[in-house]
Amino acid sequence: MARKKKASTPRIMVAVAFAMLLAACLVVGFLAAITLVWPRPSVVPPSMTPTASPWAMPSLTPTAIATVTPTRPPMPSPTLPRATGTPLPFDPSSYLPKGAKFVCARQGDLDGDNRTEWLLLYMESVQAGIQEEKAMVVAPRESGVKTYSLYRADKRELGEYELCDVTIGDFNKDGKTEIAISGGAGAHYSILSIFQWNGNLYASIGVFGGDAGTGLRDVDGDGVPEIIEAGRFYDRAQLFASLVYSWQQGKYVEYYRSMGFTFGQPDPITYPEEATLAFYLLLDKRSYADAYQLLSQGYKATVPLDKFASGFANTEKIAVEELKVSGEEPSTARVAVQLAAFERQDGKKILQRYGGTWQVVKEIGDWKLNQSDIKRL
Repeated sequence: MARKKKASTPRIMVAVAFAMLLAACLVVGFLAAITLVWPRPSVVPPSMTPTASPWAMPSLTPTAIATVTPTRPPMPSPTLPRATGTPLPFDPSSYLPKGAKFVCARQGDLDGDNRTEWLLLYMESVQAGIQEEKAMVVAPRESGVKTYSLYRADKRELGEYELCDVTIGDFNKDGKTEIAISGGAGAHYSILSIFQWNGNLYASIGVFGGDAGTGLRDVDGDGVPEIIEAGRFYDRAQLFASLVYSWQQGKYVEYYRSMGFTFGQPDPITYPEEATLAFYLLLDKRSYADAYQLLSQGYKATVPLDKFASGFANTEKIAVEELKVSGEEPSTARVAVQLAAFERQDGKKILQRYGGTWQVVKEIGDWKLNQSDIKRL
């Protein structure tokens, strides 16, 4: 058998070199593939800080960026004009006593100098758990802003509740500006305080209160509002009386009284004083036919309705000032009355007063006015 020849050394070396070259190619290809798929860090170019508006123009002069601290929305406040007319931002808290709570503001010429002042109402704690409503005037002047506190003549509070019920104007027709502030206390007590500038301060010129209401109203039709102060009697008929005050010779004085039903005219009428008061209230409304029905059959037999109504042709207003029952029995009673009547005489309105008694009787279970003894006082 013939022997095989051994491979030569050069051929072996070529094979080894080829194998090494192939391995190197495989390694390079593998590394290139890894480089293509492996994520590379990206370079992010610097960007401008976004502005509040995408259309904002860049400023040529750099400005500092303020840090804004979130706060509660500010309370809307009016603008207080200076005496020169330059607007002055008006922050009520800068004028009120420390710890006071601002309620509201009203503006106007409060002292007659043709310049604007501001009236501020605020609540202030006077002792633990008790607050009072108070008032002050803020007046801008050339020398600065001046403040004036408003105090009632009796030194009591303007009210116990946060109310903004203010009337400003010359409502007593004396040529000066008045400030009327309405407040409340307790369950249903009304308070009315009136102030007027006297050259040095806002003086108290009227203090009124009642548990049936207070207010300003022209009750006699002369174009000048009167002050109404009403209080309840808490009697069996649930009556109240209004005291009417008018401005006379530089002060408020009692004008007349006017009685009424706290809860409206009762139906049915149970007491003799109710029948008497209802009769005059209907006359005041010029409801003569309804008032006529409160008269007894005996009285109506002496005067027909048209003659009865004609007797009040010159009467513009009737108010019951006093009402008192005496000699009451199951079917009869006497009711003493005092009346204030505004009557037209010679083109003028005159206040007349009448007084006397009515005999009131029961007819078919209803109280009727039977006989009168009423005379001019």
